Amino acid sequence: MPFKALRYLTGLCNYGGRVTDDRDRRTLATILDDFYNEDVIGESTYFIVNERFKKYNIIHGETAKDYFDYCKHLPDEESPMLMGLHENAIIQ
Repeated sequence: MPFKALRYLTGLCNYGGRVTDDRDRRTLATILDDFYNEDVIGESTYFIVNERFKKYNIIHGETAKDYFDYCKHLPDEESPMLMGLHENAIIQ
């Protein structure tokens, strides 16, 4: 799988003109590294965030219904810790 090419196409070709700040580009590249890598297509479960948030993983569904069912069971709201923020980040 050409992960380097996929990261380039997604990060630079698709979003490159829209993401102009250098730090935002680095952030985008880091996020893409999490999704475009060998571990994602492996046989074991790949947790998108970490094992603390087990419900966020890449599933290996057979049909579209499998994916719809997975999405239906995700929560409407989640802790800010999912994005690496402190629990108090939700206070308005």
